Amino acid sequence: MRRTGVAVYKIVADELAEQINSGELEPGVQLPTETELSTRFNINRHTLRRAISILSDIGLVNVEHGRGTFVTNGAMNYPVQKEMSFTDIIAKSSRLPEAQFLRASRVKAKGMLAEDLQVELGTECMMIDMLRFASKVPISVSSHFYVAERFPDLAEMVEGSHSLSKSFKACGVKGYVRKLTRISCRSSTEEETRLLKQPPTRPVLVAEILNVDGNGTPVEHAIIRSASERLKFSFET
Repeated sequence: MRRTGVAVYKIVADELAEQINSGELEPGVQLPTETELSTRFNINRHTLRRAISILSDIGLVNVEHGRGTFVTNGAMNYPVQKEMSFTDIIAKSSRLPEAQFLRASRVKAKGMLAEDLQVELGTECMMIDMLRFASKVPISVSSHFYVAERFPDLAEMVEGSHSLSKSFKACGVKGYVRKLTRISCRSSTEEETRLLKQPPTRPVLVAEILNVDGNGTPVEHAIIRSASERLKFSFET
């Protein structure tokens, strides 16, 4: 069971988190007792409690003293605001924000993409795909589109920094804010199911976003697909 250089309690936490994220342990289900889990993983209760503490800190379980430990839906509040980045929102929820660069490719602008970026149909754009985490739990898969000619080096910068906002600022974009958010829901694709580690029957929340610079010029069109049971959007009115 032990992996070189990895603490036993972390291995246990990762295995239980995988069962929760895959749907094997569903929301509301009570985890086995400390005695049963300690026997299963061949660890003492102190080590097990450290593992459970990790799961509690990232919102995957709720420890009810006198009753037991129960799987929660782990839904994290995500306020839709003009200037707060994904990193800021995750950090504010006391979770560790991380992003993984998946790929970059060239696409032709059409439909909503061309409309949001205010470019002619067929304009060459870059698409950057990212996978984002909150304390090691996959939260969303996102695709970010921008005019290739305007930001020729942006993809390489994002691949190195894993940050869209920092890369745009490094390219001279000032006053980078969100202008528009469209929310919908649909079935997840095979890739989304695999990356988000959720059952194929669970839908994804889809947020289409338009970000502009300080002059109101469109900078980025993004499509974010989030694990529906791990994230909830909130809007101030």
